[in-house]
Amino acid sequence: MDIKKSIKKTTSKFKNFFVGSSSEISSIWGWSLPGSWSRTALAKQYSRYVYTIISAIAEEAAKIDFEMFKQGGKNLVPVINHDFLKLIKRPNPETSQFQFLEMHFTFMKIYGECFWYLAKGKRSKKPKELYILRPDLVTVEAKKTLPDGEENKRGLVTGYKLLKAGGTYQKFETSEILHFKMPNPNDPHRGLGTIQAAKLYIETEEYASKWTRNSIFNSGRPSGILNIKGVIEAVQFNKLKRQFKDQYSGTENAGKTMILKGADGLDYKKLGMELSEVALKELKDMTRDDIMVMFRVSKTILGITDDVNRANAREAKGVFIENVIKPELDRFIDHLNAFLIPTWQGNNIVKYIDPTLINKKDRLEEWKAGHNKWLTTNDIRRERDLDILPGGDIIYQPINMVPIASSPPKKSSKKKELDEYSKGELFRIALFKNQSAWKRIYKKAVDEEFETQRKEILSNNKSKKLVKKELEGWLFNIATSKSRLLGVLTPIALDLINEQAILALEMANDSETEFRLNKKVRDYTHNRIDKLAKKTNDITIRNIRNTISEGIRDGESLYKLRKRINSVYSKATTIRSDRIARTETIAASNEASQEAYIQSPMVKYKEWHAEPDACQFCRPMHGKIVGKTETFVKNGQSVGGSEGGTLDIDYDDVNHPPLHPNCKCAIIPKS
Repeated sequence: MDIKKSIKKTTSKFKNFFVGSSSEISSIWGWSLPGSWSRTALAKQYSRYVYTIISAIAEEAAKIDFEMFKQGGKNLVPVINHDFLKLIKRPNPETSQFQFLEMHFTFMKIYGECFWYLAKGKRSKKPKELYILRPDLVTVEAKKTLPDGEENKRGLVTGYKLLKAGGTYQKFETSEILHFKMPNPNDPHRGLGTIQAAKLYIETEEYASKWTRNSIFNSGRPSGILNIKGVIEAVQFNKLKRQFKDQYSGTENAGKTMILKGADGLDYKKLGMELSEVALKELKDMTRDDIMVMFRVSKTILGITDDVNRANAREAKGVFIENVIKPELDRFIDHLNAFLIPTWQGNNIVKYIDPTLINKKDRLEEWKAGHNKWLTTNDIRRERDLDILPGGDIIYQPINMVPIASSPPKKSSKKKELDEYSKGELFRIALFKNQSAWKRIYKKAVDEEFETQRKEILSNNKSKKLVKKELEGWLFNIATSKSRLLGVLTPIALDLINEQAILALEMANDSETEFRLNKKVRDYTHNRIDKLAKKTNDITIRNIRNTISEGIRDGESLYKLRKRINSVYSKATTIRSDRIARTETIAASNEASQEAYIQSPMVKYKEWHAEPDACQFCRPMHGKIVGKTETFVKNGQSVGGSEGGTLDIDYDDVNHPPLHPNCKCAIIPKS
């Protein structure tokens, strides 16, 4: 027998054990040589560092908090109950908002595109459910002829196809698909994902990882070639194979040199490099950093804490939000406003709450350090997109000093009176600065109650068979609503009073008194909110009665009656809730000042301090001094205006401002 043929025949049985050719090396090492990736293969790269990076981006971006506004002139009016806001909370019966958006942003990073299927109502033609389609199974069609028969000269998309199980296709009209995509110079109809752009780095990291794994398992390849120079018997070969397996395979025997006896004609040659000879760690670190650069993330985002301290970790988080998450959200919101929001009638736009305001602790520290030094109150408010405050463009020193670079109204030529006015005005501005912040919290609570009422009414009238034509069937449970308002607004009001009272004690130069939320304060708060709840619900019920009575009288359909309810609450969550929140927080702020002065032994009197642009009824009240427990105007009396006319006080004793809705006067302490 020819020796060469015999050796080839014998060793071919064990070609997975001995390495004899480059093709066999590839199969033993367990990875493919570099090549192109199909769209389906992109998802397979969602592992190792790529998985960690994309998960970090998708999870952070999916936290987006939407806000809807109606465009009207220069102002944007908040829209509380827009259909999109309700739809995105539960896009479909099996998916929550976070799950849906997390998958969206995951696909955007893997494929560079994402397809939303818009399941629309048969009659309304508005989206009722949202579903995400796998991008690798979607075909974008741009036929030569448009549906109307004209030539598709601009290469417009004419439809979409989804590959289903069994090889069949589900076709979609262009109006049924919302296609998000990243720029792709090679194909304007498909997106280009980061994975495709980072292909070289990802492959390098993959090969390095597999090399490391296989190097641990028997050094990643045979440590050498065993050349058989002659014919070897089958018994001897099997013994050789068992001996090698027992003594030289597995992680415990990795790197050992094989020593055999009794096998004549064997020649061992070292093959390749040992693990210690290859800088795998440096290679993996380098490719990891290359991948992070492509996704624009840092080590901190991946949980790698080498050379990371609290300061630069916080900074890295801020950079991540600013440079990675916000561009993702900006692109996402722009696409929604361009192609989805117009589906619903009305000149509306959707925005998101800026996540950098939540994460920029360093920015907050900078504002704190610069406030009333090189930053005014309104400088900070403009940066945070908040309404500016009267007097907020002035830089002030501590409360016992006058404003810098500003002159108080010419009230007197006496320096002492000017200083007293300045201190009082500074206190009033600080009081209403806090009040403005609390007003938003108060308004949100009132809006939520209005929304609960609206849902209760519509839930009771959602079926044509069960619709209640009687007027009472279109009302909410008044007692339950009142109880909810008391439960929600009382702790908000008490927290507000406590904060404003501390400011009032500072104005009185009283550092010894510790303000107490005593029974008197709690009773005042309970009684005021109780009256507020009754008055608010009475107005709401009156508005519902008027509009529903008209609709029933005209024989309107269930759809139109429900639309009337939505209209009532649309006004309630814009104009009414804002007015309620403003008036109540002003009253609570001044009640806090009143009670703080009562609890302070340093205060004997209180003085009415009108705002600079006070109305004709508040101007005469300015400078009026009474005992700290006395009343400025009693119920049943009138206040004369500086320009004529009177304001009748027919609601309660006026112990402190407000004298009327939107009044921004304050009371200051006198010893």
